[in-house]
Amino acid sequence: MKLLYTVFFKLGSDEVSEQAIKESVEAIRANPGSITVIGSACDTPMVKPETLEKFGNNLVLSSYRALNVVKGLVKAGIPESQITGKYIGAQMSSDKDSKRVVEIHLN
Repeated sequence: MKLLYTVFFKLGSDEVSEQAIKESVEAIRANPGSITVIGSACDTPMVKPETLEKFGNNLVLSSYRALNVVKGLVKAGIPESQITGKYIGAQMSSDKDSKRVVEIHLN
């Protein structure tokens, strides 16, 4: 698999920007083929009550991130049949920002 684009997220957030979707679509269209969208989260424990209520844990958060990117790509015209979505939960790293992402890979 070839990494096409990485969407970064704020701590505890599943919100994806329109700019990130636009840039993702451009990368996908420049590299035709099926893609895999992989959501992840850092291993920082959730402490905010609203974050805990919405997601419960980092595995669920990573799934929401992947789902929101997939929904944005489909809305922007990428066919559902071209997309596989996955989520992998909390990833340990000293660079927490690098794990609060969704990666888009060309299969």
